[in-house]
Amino acid sequence: MKRIYKKNNYSLSFITYLLFIIVLMSNSPERVFANNTVIEKYEKVFATQISYGPDKERLGFITEPTMGPESFINDSKGNFYICDTVNRRVQVYSNTGVYLYSITMPKRITPNDIIIDEYQLMYIYDHAHKKLYQIGRQGKLLGSFKLDSSQWRCRRLMHIVDNHIYRRANGQNDILIGKIVDGQLINPTVKESEFYSEKKGILTSSGKRYSVKLFRNVRGIITITNDRNESLEKIIELPIKGLVSIVFLKEDKNGDFYVQIERVKDNDLFLEVRKFDSSGYLSCIVPIPDNNYMAWTAKLLSVDNDGNIWQLLPGKKNAELNIFTPIEK
Repeated sequence: MKRIYKKNNYSLSFITYLLFIIVLMSNSPERVFANNTVIEKYEKVFATQISYGPDKERLGFITEPTMGPESFINDSKGNFYICDTVNRRVQVYSNTGVYLYSITMPKRITPNDIIIDEYQLMYIYDHAHKKLYQIGRQGKLLGSFKLDSSQWRCRRLMHIVDNHIYRRANGQNDILIGKIVDGQLINPTVKESEFYSEKKGILTSSGKRYSVKLFRNVRGIITITNDRNESLEKIIELPIKGLVSIVFLKEDKNGDFYVQIERVKDNDLFLEVRKFDSSGYLSCIVPIPDNNYMAWTAKLLSVDNDGNIWQLLPGKKNAELNIFTPIEK
């Protein structure tokens, strides 16, 4: 009887352990190893040449002052806004790359970064004055306040989610720097900033957060969490030989998301975008063949809500605006 009891007890313990493993596996995030499978394709559409304006001699190349066109973004309609840092203005182009108009910055504001809200109001960051500005479509100054730049180590980019303005800290985490209340720019309290900035990853309008991690020359890891229920959804492994940088770019209107990759091969630096579907599976690799690392810029690429990829390529005499669009099946 004693032997039988021990044997049955062992069996029950094994079954309990097995059930525990099954439950644990069912609650754990899916782990995806992204390969080079290409389901979609993109084509490059050259749009236009963009002049630097009358103060183009201030454009920085390597040892000169870094005063080039530092940032750009698309609004909800796909229009393209360029921070013309050199000439203290914002240039606006249509979603097909046709020049529309320019907005001169008031009070000698230097635009280093830009985002657009749903009403086409602009939010400009001026690095020299460490201030965030709200500017109307005609260039009228609507509001401003000073930012605590000690929250980030270097200049990173802004984005808007649910009328909250975030700035990337070290490229990986969001810091709440502003709120839009009844159409007005508001400075958040310290408690609000701490509450919204304590989570890791870049927040998107879908409620998902994307966090990337670099293992130089070997691989990258993308971790996706659900901000609304604080659950871990998926971990994506990117084995890429020669990987030197990985940046989360954007989640489009369909929930597909885009990651910027820089990798080295045969002593050459290559830039590309990897597109993933809403389930986290790789659907496309888009090579960005033309690059000029002689001129510093805070932003290399932008993605609009329709999944088009925009590149502002600085050159010695002017900049090139390139658009990469999906090829319809």
